[in-house]
Amino acid sequence: MTKLINEGKVDNLFCWKLDRLARNPIEAGIVTHLLQTRKISSIVTPNKTFYPEDNAILTAVEFGMANQYSRDLRGNVLRGLKSKREKGWMPNYAPNGYLNERYNEKGLNRILEDPKRFKPIQKLWKLALTGNYSIADLADIINNEYKVKTKGGKEFSKSTLHRMFNNPFYYGYFKNKDTYVKGKHKPMVTKKEFDELQSIFNAHNGRPQDSKAENKYNGLIKCGECGYTVIPEPLKYKKIKSTGETKSYKYWHCSHKSKAIDCKQKSINESELENQMNEFLSSLEIDEAYIEWGMKFVEHHLDEDIKERKNLQRKYKKLLTETTDELDSLVKLMISKGNKDHSLLTEQEFEKQKLDLSYKRDEITQQLKDLNKRQDHIINEVRTNLEFCTNLINRFNDGSIDDKREILLNLGRTVDLRDKILSIKPEIPFKSMQKVKKFTTTYPKWVELNPSLDNNENEALATVSRFWRRDRDSPPPVVQRDKLTYLLLRKKGSH
Repeated sequence: MTKLINEGKVDNLFCWKLDRLARNPIEAGIVTHLLQTRKISSIVTPNKTFYPEDNAILTAVEFGMANQYSRDLRGNVLRGLKSKREKGWMPNYAPNGYLNERYNEKGLNRILEDPKRFKPIQKLWKLALTGNYSIADLADIINNEYKVKTKGGKEFSKSTLHRMFNNPFYYGYFKNKDTYVKGKHKPMVTKKEFDELQSIFNAHNGRPQDSKAENKYNGLIKCGECGYTVIPEPLKYKKIKSTGETKSYKYWHCSHKSKAIDCKQKSINESELENQMNEFLSSLEIDEAYIEWGMKFVEHHLDEDIKERKNLQRKYKKLLTETTDELDSLVKLMISKGNKDHSLLTEQEFEKQKLDLSYKRDEITQQLKDLNKRQDHIINEVRTNLEFCTNLINRFNDGSIDDKREILLNLGRTVDLRDKILSIKPEIPFKSMQKVKKFTTTYPKWVELNPSLDNNENEALATVSRFWRRDRDSPPPVVQRDKLTYLLLRKKGSH
């Protein structure tokens, strides 16, 4: 459009509102410049016509409102997508075999099995797992034997099947940037079956499958020097001459994909890597008996929080009343006798203000609901975090690949490897659990267990009570243990 205007082929612009012409300051500046330099004679909207000689401030205000509306809309959309991911639902178009629910309240729609496609596609996965069919064979089966079409009404192409068989959504996870999120949708296959199929399709020239490098920590560990992913090497075998025994070794190294950085990082043995992971887990592991003991103090502290919550409730109720009154006044003005010709309030202005007030009212209503659920949410969240920190090392060492990945994904904000040293920065509140264990070993001589607890409780809870109780002469600053439990074990920013 700008090119046509500069060529003199456009003289006037017609639009519904100025925000249809520009949604950011750069575009607004271009349109304003074209108008003020008279390359455009006028911009015509249903409510107003803008001329080159008009006050530039009015035009700037209109464009500023358009820009802010665009920014607010983007923020609301991103917040909605994040909320949906956190609830376990992929905020995207569901792949073949699944359907996006449409009839629930906005933000609550789920992803369900497609009654026409789920079973046939699941059956196709089973056929593929036999290793007796090529992609071309599978495409022929689903198109001609099963007579199933894609959701777009087309036949399944080989590339469509390739994407489908490589999509983690089918084993219950979906990708979010560089991480994977466990979804609440029904998996079509297990993770084991998914990995097995990758091995089948990747095998070639009769190469044995055990030479493949199993990437159990796929995407989780980053190189501390260049930032790229740390990947496994194929298994290496060494024959021990003295015993005749053949041992296998697995190493991990940086993928060295950076063109800008000449990464010098060397390989690390997998056993050494996992020993460091165990050291990290031991800094977080707690005894099961601590859970109920810790929960008592959390609940005690929340009792003190009731006053603050009531004040917030009064504040939100007042805001809700004011917003509802504003909405009622807006409707009365719109239907008033003095506004028959829309001189006081146009339909466009009414719809815009009504939408803004309705959104504000819904947001306040949701805040009130969240406030009422606050205490139960905090208690459940703290208990979940405490339970997650029990028996960590055994769960990690004895668990499946999925178990290991889930533990690291939940605990570690970042996992870096540099100079063969693994650095894991834990998520809050797990970072606080490390502080508790650190004080346990740093100040053992100031241990004084609570006499109100029985011997079994004291023995099990010693690791934490050392941090909360101290002798009169002990120097380290320690806050009250009831508040400490509450502050340390809640996630940062919880409400």
